[in-house]
Amino acid sequence: MFAAYSAGMLLAAAMAVSSPSMGQTVEAPKVSPGDTWKYQTVDQWSGRPKTEAMFTVLGVTEEYVRMEIEMRSFAANGKPTRYPPFEMTNHANLDMVHVANGKNSTRVNFAWPLFPGKQWRYEYAISTPDNRITTTFRMAAEVTGWEDVETSAGRFRALKVVHTGTADAGPSVGVGKNAWTSWYSPEAKNYVRYQVEVTGPDGAPGLREVSELTAITVRP
Repeated sequence: MFAAYSAGMLLAAAMAVSSPSMGQTVEAPKVSPGDTWKYQTVDQWSGRPKTEAMFTVLGVTEEYVRMEIEMRSFAANGKPTRYPPFEMTNHANLDMVHVANGKNSTRVNFAWPLFPGKQWRYEYAISTPDNRITTTFRMAAEVTGWEDVETSAGRFRALKVVHTGTADAGPSVGVGKNAWTSWYSPEAKNYVRYQVEVTGPDGAPGLREVSELTAITVRP
């Protein structure tokens, strides 16, 4: 449930099941008002923090979760900038719907239920604010299995979900490659680590960052 404020904001409201076993099927999460997750995003080129984001559930319907987000970013010298809190509504199943050139498309972060070996494909598009460039993402995802993930918020058993594909920004820009990996923890009702790598049309690596859970408060 947390989303485009780099990895942190791509995702924002998730759901829970009992403690996972190796062969367990994981259903979509269910969150409660007051549940919170805090993430830190780090630039992997420099190792410096880029953003911190706190997500708090304000309300829940069957399909949507209303969140309050508190964020701050860090300059190259480490100086923080804090932004006013704001609210947004997310899909409860962690999908992200984008609008490009008047058309909706969905980024399917998790195709529920999840289990090792699960695969799916999806396509979505994002436009620049002035609609001059539309980038179409064509992605394939796979749940590769259970892993133990340790963050400053604790140790979690998580399903690793790997997304790979292309980002086509049209003939004037070219086609690059995208890869991101989420570690989804039923106990945390969300992802506990999120890593993204972007390769440009010329083959040069670009964005490389990782977001990790640093604090959590959720109801069982």
